[in-house]
Amino acid sequence: MSDGRVPVRVITGFLGSGKTTLLNFILKADHGLGRVGVIENEVGEVGIDGSVILADRKFDDRNIIELSNGCLCCTVRGDLKRAVLDMVARTPPIDSIVVETTGVAEPGPVVQTFVGDSDVAAKCFLKAIVTVVDAKHLDQHLSTDCQVASQIGFADLILINKIDLISRSSAEATKQVLQGMNPSADVVFTEKCDVSLEKVFKATWFQDRKPAELLAGPDNKPHATTHGVGSVAVTVGHLMSLPAVELWLSKLVSERGADFYRYKGVMEIKGAEGKKYCFQGVHQVFGGEVVGDWDPAESRGCVMVFIGVNLDRAELVEGLSRCTAPESLRFSLGDRVMCSTPAGWQCGRVVDTWFEGCPYRIEIDSGFPHIPGRKVAAPLDTETFVRAPVSEERC
Repeated sequence: MSDGRVPVRVITGFLGSGKTTLLNFILKADHGLGRVGVIENEVGEVGIDGSVILADRKFDDRNIIELSNGCLCCTVRGDLKRAVLDMVARTPPIDSIVVETTGVAEPGPVVQTFVGDSDVAAKCFLKAIVTVVDAKHLDQHLSTDCQVASQIGFADLILINKIDLISRSSAEATKQVLQGMNPSADVVFTEKCDVSLEKVFKATWFQDRKPAELLAGPDNKPHATTHGVGSVAVTVGHLMSLPAVELWLSKLVSERGADFYRYKGVMEIKGAEGKKYCFQGVHQVFGGEVVGDWDPAESRGCVMVFIGVNLDRAELVEGLSRCTAPESLRFSLGDRVMCSTPAGWQCGRVVDTWFEGCPYRIEIDSGFPHIPGRKVAAPLDTETFVRAPVSEERC
């Protein structure tokens, strides 16, 4: 992105997997990435290697310390939002943020800070989630702690660390397990988290990926389940109705949001033809934005990937397929209609079709000053939102 917001990368992984080793590697390296703000969202002691802390620097009144390579570091024990906003307010400005999560919790609440909080989203954007796993003890961790599966499900990049402690065949088998749990993540083998920082810093939360890449998985299987965590990829080859997608997902995650670790997709929406709309969500929080134009060689439509537990493929396919935009509308420009508004049903006239993704924008008749701007949007072309006046209604 080039909108001036600071990119954020979240590093997660179970206790002892190597998260702090990776973090110290980032802080010590001559990565040429400018000033990196590091936030340790931990409960224990600060894990930053003392050799990178400037001898004459102490934590300031905001608990931020400067490191020898110009990076900044702080530890938070609750208010992540404040830590992030304090970090981006620094002078000179920072160029990116890395957040290390506690090893015993799922990363959902941390991710939601960047996806669902408008104050944070105005200053930062989530670039990627990097999960570090312990190759030697992964099976044990998966069988004893459900948070490990969640951490894997959230990842854009998975580092299989400590591969020097297992055989090559075991390493490949571990990779297959991880790809089965999260087919859209890149998987890289490492020893002591010695990994190309270009790989870490170029990992992305799917916005820059082509739709076909979202569907890629082990043996090109779109759906796999391992250790309770599965993925479902759904493709719809039609223009989508954005309000229909949002209403469907709102109902779905309000009922079963805990089951959906992450869901992400790329779609072409009615009213913004030719533009690529990227959609992403974490549990009950979701949103999206236009990120550019479709490549002429790409097949347009919609691709969404859901990662979580208890996923019903048939339910997801049917639900998303119902969110396509209708080929024609019941009303035309200038038609008199009844529109559902916060003040009840009101008379009005259709003044726009497919306005900002909504099938109708309706100008409410004068005499209703409580309707802001006297124009309202009907999100769906259904009787629930807009209908023709009946004989006794004077419109």
